[in-house]
Amino acid sequence: MPLIEADASGELLERIRAIRRQFAEEKGLSVPSIRISDNLSLRPTEYLIYMRGVEVARGRLMSGRLLAVDSGSGRKDRPLDGVSTVDPAFGLPSIWIRDSQSAQARAQGYAVVNHAAVVATHLTGVINEHAHELLGRQETQNLLDMVSSVHPKLVEELVPGRMSVAAVQKVLQNLLAERESIRDIQTILEALADCAPQISDVELLTEYVRISLGRRISRDHQSPDGVIHAVALSQEVEDAVVSSAHTGPDGTLLVMEPVFAERLLGGIKDALDNAAAMDIKPVIIVSGRARRFVRKFVDKRLPGFGVLSYDEISTGVEVRTHRVVGM
Repeated sequence: MPLIEADASGELLERIRAIRRQFAEEKGLSVPSIRISDNLSLRPTEYLIYMRGVEVARGRLMSGRLLAVDSGSGRKDRPLDGVSTVDPAFGLPSIWIRDSQSAQARAQGYAVVNHAAVVATHLTGVINEHAHELLGRQETQNLLDMVSSVHPKLVEELVPGRMSVAAVQKVLQNLLAERESIRDIQTILEALADCAPQISDVELLTEYVRISLGRRISRDHQSPDGVIHAVALSQEVEDAVVSSAHTGPDGTLLVMEPVFAERLLGGIKDALDNAAAMDIKPVIIVSGRARRFVRKFVDKRLPGFGVLSYDEISTGVEVRTHRVVGM
């Protein structure tokens, strides 16, 4: 409770306000109000995060301690004296240390954070993961109304004549599910207005919208040196994934031979792990025709990795392919 009490120097509320501002500014998503309440059934240092009344995450703090998080650069020659744990937001190895050890931990390459930062970082990760669930019909209509106040003809042309509010919502949810920003809502709606007369499949519409957002998508996946590091799939693998896709009333399903699926997943994971060993977080890059199917294949198996098509890469951006995964 001291984390949210002003007279106890609680800073969690201000951090939560900053999180909501950040998502509005960077992602274009207005995060609903976040309500905090005490729960006497929890342990004194335990917290739960609910969404729509259902628990989606939980964590525990350690009274009187700071969390030293090892992002991979922490030195092991002088082990810290503390309680080993796992960072709740990213699953990184961490240690609960005393305040007096913070300088030593930082000197050894650990990131040292207090309780409010632990909870706020965990909450940020949960919102990122579930952002698409936070965008409902009313939130979509609010975005359309906002654009209509400045570009009324654009919205009149698109909704409801060419697309329903529900279809626009689904496209926006598809983008958020892949952690892409919907802040440039004007470009998104213009792309939909251009494509909707010929295409009704919202999954395919999303692909064309992504191409229109290529400059932003490229920027978001560039490393500090301006390069997009990538793992590619061979033509034979792409063909096999595309041929396994079957579209029905419930959407697209991938029907693969289990042995092939397991080997392909292993090959992709091995390539990503090798890049991570070089302190590189690559994207998976494929052709435009295969992107949505490859994305569906890796979505739940390797969460957190972007899947880009060559069509989305902005002109002039270097793509450095570290490995091509073959059959």
